[in-house]
Amino acid sequence: MTRNARGPAPRHEPTFQVDTDHECPWGAGYSRDAKTVYIDHRIPLKLRIDGKSVNIHVPLAIHEETEKDLIDKHGLDYQAAHQLATLVEHGYLTQQGVDPAAYEK
Repeated sequence: MTRNARGPAPRHEPTFQVDTDHECPWGAGYSRDAKTVYIDHRIPLKLRIDGKSVNIHVPLAIHEETEKDLIDKHGLDYQAAHQLATLVEHGYLTQQGVDPAAYEK
């Protein structure tokens, strides 16, 4: 766990293997066995957001991993899991100094 001025901050690091060799119609998704996050091969690794080069594969993988965990381990339906995973994804971006609204454009 890392620390910041407000105390401990959780580390958000994806634990899935990330596969970018395939097409993924929704942009990103996960395998049934929860071992792989798929990110569409057409999505670049980095984008310029507000003048900053941002690795967007990490927040996408964090979103997918969180979503899968909430569905499989906590019994949430897809919509609820997706909404919570988006909050986690945005939290990671905020920690990195990236505005989630600019990221979503």
